[in-house]
Amino acid sequence: YNPTNGNWYYSNDGGSTSVLIVNRVMTAGYNHYIKLVIDLENKKAKYLIIDGLKTDLSSVDLRYATDTTDPITFFSIQVTSAAAQQADLYIDDVKITYNEPA
Repeated sequence: YNPTNGNWYYSNDGGSTSVLIVNRVMTAGYNHYIKLVIDLENKKAKYLIIDGLKTDLSSVDLRYATDTTDPITFFSIQVTSAAAQQADLYIDDVKITYNEPA
């Protein structure tokens, strides 16, 4: 997420970054609802909901390792401050669900 332009990004297996959502600005000082739904079986993203606005991500492939001896799920959030200062991010109520409806 880039707070300057409100764009949301995805980093692919090749290390390059692609824009997922354009101009979805998060207002500082407010709580925001974010839900990411993925399809682990087919290694695809499904959709992202930000404050009630749903974006289809079905064309996005998930990054994954071929080693199945130690399966894990890794989720990462990077916060960048618009003013190149320290940025705080508070995460609450992380849930992992299965068989999420489309």
